[in-house]
Amino acid sequence: LGALVAAHGPPSYLADAVAEDGACAALCRIVVGQQLAGAAAATIWRRTKANLCGDAFDRARVLAQAVDDGFDDATRSACGLSRAKARAVLGVCRAFESGALSDEILRDAPVSDLRAKLCAIKGIGPWSCDMYLLFHLKKPDVLPLGDLGVRAGARRFFNVSGHGKNGALDQKKDAATLEKLFAPFAPYRSLAAFYMWRVADTKAFNHDAA
Repeated sequence: LGALVAAHGPPSYLADAVAEDGACAALCRIVVGQQLAGAAAATIWRRTKANLCGDAFDRARVLAQAVDDGFDDATRSACGLSRAKARAVLGVCRAFESGALSDEILRDAPVSDLRAKLCAIKGIGPWSCDMYLLFHLKKPDVLPLGDLGVRAGARRFFNVSGHGKNGALDQKKDAATLEKLFAPFAPYRSLAAFYMWRVADTKAFNHDAA
């Protein structure tokens, strides 16, 4: 990874302060960003905060606008959220409100317990857990194989083909290959994943990019 580190510098997320007001906001932002590119995810998050909270994330204001397991259609549309994402955002806020989750619980829980607690909320799966572990808790050995960008970067960087469309690395069919490729970077696979995102975004590696 030496050339990538030299080209892109140290991982910026390690120096970033935790955004918003803690774990609840971080998880809601991750939910909003599911299956979206970075710029689009940031835009929808801004819209969600503006329409549900105002300037800053406010769990109480989110909960105050709840209608059953989501929000009314006008509010949801203004936020740019699907019904599934609206339900998940509300589920996260309700879990924190009830005490089932807290900053302390998630900070101190073993990773396996943390994953179980988060995945108990409908709309949160392994990818969302990985993003929370990596970017919020800054755990050093997270390997988010469910992330398309990480797999795309790995394909280019390691010059391997997988079982996906046009040789893409498939999360399930190529899991063993991916685990083997990243094994030398343990226990710092979070850093390797970060630089795979940089590979996927770097034209020098994307020879087929326009």
